[in-house]
Amino acid sequence: MNCMMSIPKISVIVPIYNAEKHLNRCVSSILSQTFVDLELLLIDDGSRDNSKKICDEYAEKDSRVRVFHKLNEGVSSARNLGLDNVHGEWIIFIDADDYWIEDTALKHLYDFAKTNDLDVARGEYISVDIDGNRIEIKDYTSKLTFERKLLSGNSFLKNVVCGEFFLVLCLIKRNAIVGLRFDENQFFLEDMKFYMQMLLRKQRCGYVQYYFYAYRKIAGSASRTFKIHNLKDSLGMCDFFWNMAETTDDGDLSKICRYYSVMMYYWSLQRLANSVSFAHFEDIASVLNLNELYKHTCQRSRHNDVKLNPKVKVILTLTPKYSTYLLKIRALIVHFCKICKNMVPILVFFYKY
Repeated sequence: MNCMMSIPKISVIVPIYNAEKHLNRCVSSILSQTFVDLELLLIDDGSRDNSKKICDEYAEKDSRVRVFHKLNEGVSSARNLGLDNVHGEWIIFIDADDYWIEDTALKHLYDFAKTNDLDVARGEYISVDIDGNRIEIKDYTSKLTFERKLLSGNSFLKNVVCGEFFLVLCLIKRNAIVGLRFDENQFFLEDMKFYMQMLLRKQRCGYVQYYFYAYRKIAGSASRTFKIHNLKDSLGMCDFFWNMAETTDDGDLSKICRYYSVMMYYWSLQRLANSVSFAHFEDIASVLNLNELYKHTCQRSRHNDVKLNPKVKVILTLTPKYSTYLLKIRALIVHFCKICKNMVPILVFFYKY
């Protein structure tokens, strides 16, 4: 296919690292879109498998594809290289392991964004396993109230994002993020920081409950594996959100930022509880400076803007060690209850027969 265009309407950015197993499905889902006025930027972040070759082959077959090969510096660096080289009026990201379900995905989001004069248009996703089988479609019925309405950044964050800072679900007007780049020193939750900085610019946002994105859950991926630097990045968002609350002149956005500042500490402890042995807790706590952050979080949680669930409040009254211990016990109890629930039909069967 040869569809050379001077200025494409949409730029699709794909950061790639050792993605040969899933790259073809990802790229095919983009190039098969009914909306053809696009450019595809494949950013090979120093892959050591056949990803480089696959990218180059696509560029030879389709003039809409542009390939960039670089040293391995992380997904933020790869995305930034893409942002530095886009030509389109609109930008959308997709991860190399994932793919778009519908061939009308871009047209659907683009028409929605243009019709409503939006800066940011967000759709929805489903979760699939490594083979692409659907394993989860979350119930977002509560979001329907806000579908196809013009939303402020604050309302969008509170009622649509709901803690899921998935930038890949958004079609973004290029002019809305001029000069904005990903933090290349952050290797975990980089989407979250970019998302917040984007919304701080008072964007016109919109949401459509259109399930177009297939998010592939892979064991060992950055978002699902415990690494000490991931936890550092996660805890670092506590200060990021609090500082954002202090600097914004949007009172409602400030409240949400203060809430997230406290909850990032809580969510980080949950991640820690599910990942480590308590034999190493003191060493990890020292590296992460948990005791100091605990003091800040206790103080921040008492701010009038921060409204917390009573269960979360109880956890925050405890030291990091005891908080993590309690969260670990709770997780084990929940897991045990799930096992028991799954065993009920079996027990009933044996009881009857």
